[in-house]
Amino acid sequence: MNKIIIVGIVVVVLIGGFVLLSNNETNVPSGNQKDIGSLIPSNQITEKGTDTVVTENEDVIKMNSGSFFFAPNTLKAKVGEETNIDITSSGLHTFTIDELGVDVLTQDGVTTRVTFTPKTAGTYTYYCAIPGHTEAGQIGSLIVAE
Repeated sequence: MNKIIIVGIVVVVLIGGFVLLSNNETNVPSGNQKDIGSLIPSNQITEKGTDTVVTENEDVIKMNSGSFFFAPNTLKAKVGEETNIDITSSGLHTFTIDELGVDVLTQDGVTTRVTFTPKTAGTYTYYCAIPGHTEAGQIGSLIVAE
């Protein structure tokens, strides 16, 4: 009799867990949804990033990426100058700037180097393309000056 009760409780817990996980999925607008299987991280290094105030003309910008944040969330760059960002990720994320063709997967516990050269001045949004992350606030701004 006790075995039947225990089995019943286990079944109820499993079904309840499945229902909760199924209901927590977030729909992402199709414009921000990426096939993360096709993303390949660029040069991976092992040093840790830090939260720093980012100014123009730094050789390498240090950034942290985690559960629904980028730190710092505002970056500055100059037109025609190579921009290098070392992103230390906590969890699986992307660093994506649609207008500049930047779309890099960042893996948990790894610092990933992202390199690009902006060609046009303006303010660009960078975000994490993992479904639900942008909507949860994992976005930032890149300000590109002449």
